[in-house]
Amino acid sequence: MTAKQAIHKMLAKQRELKGTLFQPTDVKGVVYGKKQDPINITADRLSLQRIYENLGHSVIFDLEIEGEKSPIPVLLHDVARRPNTNQIIHFDLYAVTKDQKIKTEVPIHFEGEPAAQADSEKVITTILEKVEIEALPADLPESLVLSVVDLAEIGDTKHVSDLVVPDGISVLTESDSAIIKVDELQENVEEEPEQPEAEVAEGEEQAEQDEEAQSSDDKGGNSSD
Repeated sequence: MTAKQAIHKMLAKQRELKGTLFQPTDVKGVVYGKKQDPINITADRLSLQRIYENLGHSVIFDLEIEGEKSPIPVLLHDVARRPNTNQIIHFDLYAVTKDQKIKTEVPIHFEGEPAAQADSEKVITTILEKVEIEALPADLPESLVLSVVDLAEIGDTKHVSDLVVPDGISVLTESDSAIIKVDELQENVEEEPEQPEAEVAEGEEQAEQDEEAQSSDDKGGNSSD
């Protein structure tokens, strides 16, 4: 494990599929792997959220299951969320071994400030924020670096092939996939909503009636003189 991959851990309890007391702050999950039989577990929601926010899917941490002697090195493989609250309701952990390559997603770290950012008529559009990689556990990076300082003109684009990829890592995302580019700023012009034909006709008819009424009033006023 590299120096950047500091030791992290999460506590969990083993659970049975049926009849297990479930606390409101618990989240159900499972840990599995090629050399690890599936174990159904529960973990504290706050601890799990911290792991997700700080480590993502590319940093190995120790899973300490209550009653077990040794921790299990794992990656956060997947999370399921409740649609209306975005709250994590289930999670999958993948048990890793040092001699087994792992496929996972890592975030892209944008280095520098695009030159085009200084031009008010240009806008920077991000297309990809993560890429899929394969590597041994010891070689897994927290992110891959992409320099964006030379994005200057409209149409300038950075692709997966432009990423700085350390030795021992294979990028599985297509190399010609666009990551970030410079676009022309599009001004939003608000158009007045069109009135239905019936309303337009009604409005024109009312205007004609008003004109006729005004004309009659004018004639009446002249004859009295």
